[in-house]
Order: sequence, then structure tokens, then C-alpha cells
Amino acid sequence: MFDIIYRAKRANSAFHSQDVAQSQRTSQWSWSYRFARMHKNTHLVTSLLREAFGSLNQATIRFAALEAYMKLCSNFFEWTEVNFSEECSSAREAPISLVIRCKLYGSSEMPQPRGWFLRTLWMFLRELWASELRSLNFETASDIVSFSLASISSTARDDIKRAIYQFSKRISDHRAIAILQSQDEFNILSYPLTGDHIPLVWCLGIQKKSVHRTLCGRLMSQASNLSELQLLSLLRVAAHCDFYDIAEFVLASNPNLQVLPEIISEATWFSGLKTFNLILEHYNKNKINLSQCCDDEDLKYPLLAAVVFGQLYKVIELANHVNLDVHFAGKTALEVAVRLGRLDITKVLLEAGTKTSLDSARHIALERGNFPIANLIANTIQTRAQYRDENSKLAKHLTPFEISVFPQTPEFEVGEIPEDLLFNFDEYSLEAFSAWTFPGDDRGHV
Repeated sequence: MFDIIYRAKRANSAFHSQDVAQSQRTSQWSWSYRFARMHKNTHLVTSLLREAFGSLNQATIRFAALEAYMKLCSNFFEWTEVNFSEECSSAREAPISLVIRCKLYGSSEMPQPRGWFLRTLWMFLRELWASELRSLNFETASDIVSFSLASISSTARDDIKRAIYQFSKRISDHRAIAILQSQDEFNILSYPLTGDHIPLVWCLGIQKKSVHRTLCGRLMSQASNLSELQLLSLLRVAAHCDFYDIAEFVLASNPNLQVLPEIISEATWFSGLKTFNLILEHYNKNKINLSQCCDDEDLKYPLLAAVVFGQLYKVIELANHVNLDVHFAGKTALEVAVRLGRLDITKVLLEAGTKTSLDSARHIALERGNFPIANLIANTIQTRAQYRDENSKLAKHLTPFEISVFPQTPEFEVGEIPEDLLFNFDEYSLEAFSAWTFPGDDRGHV
């Protein structure tokens, strides 16, 4: 199926190339585009926004932060819609408004825990990225998360129209498609399992593990006939529901299956540690077999999710396979962990060798009065400085390749993993989502 659902409208005529030159046109217009499969298409949303707001100050920084939020949360979004519209005004050049709407996976019976979590997470990231996100209004209503930017200066009109036109040209080969409108349990289970259009992704809208188990069972009975896309969809549902037996069956039956990073993200948010480790091990083994290095982009958002959600053991597993100094709109995983007051995760990241942002992370800890974390970082900085001094004295006797950058510190003591972390006994992590908060959040939680 096509990834993108497109619709555009205008009051009097279709939007076309001549409109770009006719910047003095005063008729009201609106343009909207709906993106499906957000784990793949988030970059399309934010690249469109960067192009549209290229003439505005700090546009790149602002939408880099928005992109980081949307990529972090892409496993929660069924689709995202971007809408530009001209505000009603008697002025010749009326202001323009932007609205971004994200539809959450989840039935109408219980949308609140995830909606609450995404709102609370937004509040934390607004604090993390300071002014970058403060100009965007954020709202949650039922199963919709929306961002809006009102009264955009008309000076950006030409850039916006030009970006829309160029974007429309790039995706002109995509036909409009209709997504499965009904997410009724009967319709899902009676849907014909033919072709690549199995409703596995759509079934995430039903928060009922018995439905997911039944559907997965039907698919496993004909596993030999499933395409790679169907197998990956089945694996994603197994990660979402923490079905270890199904994930094990899919990966054992298909040792060369190329696991996608979004499935690692799904397992980070929703799986117990046993299913997570199984999928991550398969992912890394295939990377090695293909002689590929893990790209910083591949596992950076699973790492961020694990840090944000406080998944210590998942951070430990991911730390060996991702660049720990990769930035999320200018912030590192260490800075995020320190802002959340996560001493254990901070210790893991330091011992795993994170190099940048140590000074800023220590400053954050001191600002918040978190002296244990501040002292931990200060000791790490001092130890590394002493080790470099000792190495510099030996440098004349050694080649540069014989000098270690950091002292060989013992690995983080993991100890015995608590049994309740091996499997996710929380229904889709709903209790954990509803209870999530951050230091300084005085609004309470449900």
C-alpha cells in the first residue's frame, strides 16, 4: 500500500505552479496532506516545514526539535496531517496558520494514558529544548495530538507556497488511498489474509490482546506463504504486545529477516526485556553478517525512548550498538538522563564512554540540586583528565594507536535482572504511561 494519503483543496481552483508567482492573490486557500506510516515519513513532514519556513528565523532549529519529538513518538501515531490555511482577514496579505494533527493508535475506550503521556512528554521536551518549541501550541483531544502555529507572517507566503508546490511535484506519482475506516474487532478478524494488505498495523488500534493473539495465530498457521512485509508486520505486533513466542517463531523461521529500526522502537516502548533482547540481537547479528555498521540514526531513537522511559537494562543493551554522543536537536542522551534525574542511566552512559556534553550535563545537575549526579559527572571528568595526563607522559614511548582515550573502568554491575522486567505484565504499558512524570512537573498525573 502507499505510505501517504494526499488531499489538497482550494476555494476556487486547484493549487498549481502559477500560484507561486501570483503572491498578490487574495483569495483564501488551504492545503493539507496526510502522512501514514509515521515511523518512515516523519522526515517528510519536517523537511516540508523547514522548506516552508526557510525565511523565518530559527526555523531549522524549531523543526529539528519537533522532528525529534515526532520520531520519538512515531510508534504511537497512526497518521499525521499537515494543514496550511490563510486566516480570514481584510488585509491584502492575510496571515497564514499551520496545524499538525497526529492520530494516536488506540481505541476510544482508553486513549487517555497515551494521550496524557505524550502531553507530559511534550512539556518535558519543551523545557529540554527551551525556546525551540515554545512558539508551538500543543493540545490533546480524545485520540488526537495537535500542534499549531498561528498568524505566521505573510512575508513567508512565497516560501510556503513554493515549498508546497515542490513537495506536491515530488509525490505526484502517489495515488490517494483510503485507509481501513472501521477498526471493529469483527472486521479486523474477518479481513481476508491475502496479498500485503493484512490489517496488522491497523489492528494496533484495538487495545485487546486476545484480538492480537488470534490474528497472529492465524498468520503463523500460514507463515510459509507470508511476504517479508507481512513477516515484519507480524514481528511489530509481537513487539507491541510482548508476544515472545511469536517473535521467536518469526525470527527463528527467517534468520535473514532484516529487522527495521521502528520495530526496535516498538520493543523499547512496549516489550519486556526478553522480547526486546531477542529482537535487538537478531537486528545486530544481521548487521554484522552484512558487514554494516549501525548508523547513528538507526538506534538513536530507541536509545532516547529507553532513557526517557527509564528502561535501564534496555539502555545497557543499546549502549554497545549506538553512538552515545549523537544529538537530538542539539541535546544528547546524557543531558536527557540528567534532566530526568536518572542516576543509574547516567552512570551507564558515562561508563559506556559518552564523551560530549559532560560539562553541560553537570551544570544541569547542579542547577537542579541533584548533587549525586553532579558529583558522578565531576569525578568522571577528573578521572579521564588524569588518565590523559598519564598517557601523555608515556606518549613518547608509545604509538598513538597504543594510547587509550579513557581508562578501562569496570562494566556497570547489572546483577540479576528482576523477573518482572523480563515480560511486560502491564497491558500495553498503559499504567507506566499514565504514571510517567518528570522532575519539576507539579501538575500531577492520572
